[in-house]
Amino acid sequence: MQRGATEQYKFNFKNVSITDMTAIRVAFVQDAIKLMKDETEVSIDIETNSVTVSLTQLETYMFSDKKLVQIQLKFKDVNENVELTKVFTDAVYPALDEEII
Repeated sequence: MQRGATEQYKFNFKNVSITDMTAIRVAFVQDAIKLMKDETEVSIDIETNSVTVSLTQLETYMFSDKKLVQIQLKFKDVNENVELTKVFTDAVYPALDEEII
């Protein structure tokens, strides 16, 4: 993750159809900082069976550089089952110019 950039994370699904998802949450966590996105803040692509979540410049500035951010998607399906992706990490890189444009 680049601080000060607009970042996107794409989740591709093979064993579940995204059309069966009734609720989606994506968590970005670094120490005490926690940013949550829900299904109203993600893009769903039925053709590729994927979910994409975007972060704004301001949201990327929430996280400290030279540290890792943990990211996980959680969803509920039409049968009320709740599933989670594995947690993955992304390094946070500094920005020399921290002005929001």
